[in-house]
Amino acid sequence: MLKRKDMTQKKLHNVADEYIDQMKVTTQIHRSVRNLEQHNRELIAKLSKAYEEIEEWQNSYYELLHEYEGHKDANNE
Repeated sequence: MLKRKDMTQKKLHNVADEYIDQMKVTTQIHRSVRNLEQHNRELIAKLSKAYEEIEEWQNSYYELLHEYEGHKDANNE
């Protein structure tokens, strides 16, 4: 009977160790996912800013193009 109790204790200990290992992995995964989400938010913010800058450059380009075309038309008359 004592041997069976020892085997049960050992199995319980192994299960507890496995649970602890799984929880460590789960915690690492959770931390990695959280870090990845934060990184993605930062990238989205940078992309948004880049699109705004591109839009500003595009507007400036079209303004200069219209000015050029206006001067070009005035010189042709």
